[in-house]
Amino acid sequence: MTNDHIRLARRWRLSLGAAAVIAAACGGVQADRPSHVDVMAELVRRTEMPEEELQSRLRNCQLDRQSTYLCAYREAVAADLSLQFAVAAKVRETPTCEASLTRAVAKFKQARMQLCKESASDLLEGTSIEPIAQARCIAGNTNAMVEQVRSGARCELGIARR
Repeated sequence: MTNDHIRLARRWRLSLGAAAVIAAACGGVQADRPSHVDVMAELVRRTEMPEEELQSRLRNCQLDRQSTYLCAYREAVAADLSLQFAVAAKVRETPTCEASLTRAVAKFKQARMQLCKESASDLLEGTSIEPIAQARCIAGNTNAMVEQVRSGARCELGIARR
C-alpha cells in the first residue's frame, strides 16, 4: 500500500485492511501481508491513542499491565489485518470465493470472540490479565485462520478453536 492509500484511509476513517483491499482492487500494490506501518496505523485507529504514546508503550511490553495488553493487542490487530490481506489475495486468485469467504470470516470472528472471551474468563475471570489472555487467544486463532486461508484450495474455512 502506498502512502497515498494510507492518507486516504485515515481521511475516510477506513481500516487499513479495508484500504489495502481497495488499493488492490484499484490496481495498487498487492501486498499479501500488512506492514508495520499498516499495523501501527490500525492500532492508533482502534485505540484512539496518540501514535507516540503507543510506540513508547510498545517498546517495553513488560513496563506495566497496559503496555503488556497493548503488545498483545498489537498482535491481535496484526493477525486481523493479515486475515484481511489473505482473504483479499484469495479473492484475487478465485473471485468466485468472495461471498463464501466473507460469510466464513464473519462466522469465524463471531466464534473466535466468544471462544476467547470464555477461554480467558474460565482461566482468569476478574483478574487484570484477562484482557491480555483474550487478546493472545484472538491473535493465535486468527493466525491459524490466516494459514488456513493461504493454504486452502477451497472457499470454505474452519471455525476458531481453543
